Amino acid sequence: PMNEANPHSAVSVQAQFTLPSPHQSPDEQKFDASNCKEAVLGKVDTSKKLEPGDFSYSGMHDQGPLPTMKEGGPYALLIGCVDEAQKSSNELLTSIIQDEKATKK
Repeated sequence: PMNEANPHSAVSVQAQFTLPSPHQSPDEQKFDASNCKEAVLGKVDTSKKLEPGDFSYSGMHDQGPLPTMKEGGPYALLIGCVDEAQKSSNELLTSIIQDEKATKK
């Protein structure tokens, strides 16, 4: 349940990676309000037509305009936490790939 006094206190993403032994990195990282910012989503530029399969919020649907998108709140923080977890994962995996390439040379 969400804490009424601080609604962001319950929002976090925990990432755990199991890696080959030569790679010394933390096994577990937690992304929450202490180390992540709320994501600012906003609408995409609607002057360009979206490509098929692009599910970005355009504010329009077949029958006309959609309600204004809500900003902020616990879901914006959750998206911010997921973004940070993905960045961390990408950095870690990129370093592993570069290390393996350097070892093979």
